[in-house]
Amino acid sequence: MNQYCNLLMLGLLLVVGIGCDEVDDTQGGDADMDGDTDTDTDTDTDTDSDTDIDTDADSDGDSDADSDGDSDGGCYEGDYTISDEASLAAFSSYICIDGNLTITAPDLTEIRLPNLTEVNGELAIRGNEAMIVLELENLRAVGEGEWLHLWIDDNPLLENLDGFSSLTSVGGEIHISTNPVLSDISGFSSLTGIGSLFVEDNDLLSSFAGLDNLVSLNSEISIIENDSLIDLQGLFGLTTAYELMISGNDQLISLDGLSNLERVDELFVIGNSSLVSLDGLNALQVSDWFVVIGNALILQCEVFAFVSQIDDYIGDICIYDNAPDTCEAHMDGCPEA
Repeated sequence: MNQYCNLLMLGLLLVVGIGCDEVDDTQGGDADMDGDTDTDTDTDTDTDSDTDIDTDADSDGDSDADSDGDSDGGCYEGDYTISDEASLAAFSSYICIDGNLTITAPDLTEIRLPNLTEVNGELAIRGNEAMIVLELENLRAVGEGEWLHLWIDDNPLLENLDGFSSLTSVGGEIHISTNPVLSDISGFSSLTGIGSLFVEDNDLLSSFAGLDNLVSLNSEISIIENDSLIDLQGLFGLTTAYELMISGNDQLISLDGLSNLERVDELFVIGNSSLVSLDGLNALQVSDWFVVIGNALILQCEVFAFVSQIDDYIGDICIYDNAPDTCEAHMDGCPEA
């Protein structure tokens, strides 16, 4: 019996010993596996996950920056209209636009686009009934082609164009019209080349001072019905243009500002009731149309004397309804109405 018990105890000890070894081995294995898992699997998982998240976040950030027009080079593609505070804010960070920009925001008193440097289409600023401040001080160029224009029309409270101090070129025409309190356009002092200049129906504009650097016009100068305009000082830099139209400026007394204009194809001086002379155009050569009509203080004979000094003039002549004297009207070459 004792022998049997001893054998049983020995068996139990062997079983317990083997079990303890397996537990130790298992615990050692778990330690290694946990270490491998924590180091390799967790790190790889976290790294991949973090990388994916960071990459997505950066991508979204870039897209949002471009969409918002951040001033780090964003250029808006297509046409855009600023009509209220929200559309102004959404566009204000763009540095350029490859399309037409229209600013028609009747309720805004201030319109500021400090980052805008180029408008590669047309720029139209019109119908801004409350606008007092217009600032585009870094805008350098408008229009890449000759048919792409700058329009500043129907802004009843706009007093000056100081916000255009960096503008140097406009590919097409500049239209400044129906701005009843605009009295100063010296903000265009950096302007050197444009296609055409149309200044019409600005009741308080009295001078062209500030346009001294404007030397090149590819087409027309049209100065019509600016009731306070006294002279054309500020246009001394101009030497050539296709057409010169001066019409209906009731207070205009002198053309001296055009004394360096050497050549135009077509000249129209019509209905300037205070203009006393054509002096200021003495260096001008005209090739195709010479039309001087309805200037009540300019003598007919003076007009004919002006034509006689044009070298070999063979173009059309239309002279009538100027101050009466011994020279009769010449109407054979008048353009059709």
